[in-house]
Amino acid sequence: MAPDGSVRLQDRALRDVTYQFPEFGNLGGQVPPGTVLDGALVVTDGEGRPETGALRRRLAGPAGEDQRPAAYLAFDLLYLEGRPMLRKPLYQRKKQLHKMVGSGRHLYAPKHIEAEGVELYEACPQQGLEGRMAKHRHGPYVPG
Repeated sequence: MAPDGSVRLQDRALRDVTYQFPEFGNLGGQVPPGTVLDGALVVTDGEGRPETGALRRRLAGPAGEDQRPAAYLAFDLLYLEGRPMLRKPLYQRKKQLHKMVGSGRHLYAPKHIEAEGVELYEACPQQGLEGRMAKHRHGPYVPG
């Protein structure tokens, strides 16, 4: 969230992709200006699972009639109102993130699992879920 209240989306190469996702134009009211989130853009299939091909089509060109809206899954809070959160422990960043991001139409903060992580990690591919990550509860933010 830019200081002027506008939303800017960047890909991994830090290229601005905001123009390809007009559905995020109204997110300014959900997070305070100067807030930076780390997460993933997703387009889901009929079962609610991320569909990589649909997201690639959205990133490849202008929206077509068969392209579904995207959602942003916010996994981490890097800056809050311009203040760095990077060195704070993960559990504190997650607490702030969940307090700030409610259930929106296009912005979500998925719940994190603190127990049975190995079982969850192993079950994800069986459910067709590609992305998985594990972080230490007390760890700072580590880019990459």
